[in-house]
Amino acid sequence: MVRTLKAMTGFRCRDCHRVFQLTYTYEARKPGIKELITEMAFNGAGVRDTARTLKIGINTVIRTMVMPLIS
Repeated sequence: MVRTLKAMTGFRCRDCHRVFQLTYTYEARKPGIKELITEMAFNGAGVRDTARTLKIGINTVIRTMVMPLIS
């Protein structure tokens, strides 16, 4: 593995030339975020408050809350 030169955010495999990153940059896809959204909703937190606290988008919070109602 070799560090990439552009942004120094990942590693490039010498064999397959794929780039891997060590940390997530997209907060909404981290494990456990959907559970936290649901928990905060049950505790009375609003959509904007939840989005601000978890550092994710408002639409992501709304989508996560509405999906169980649709299915």
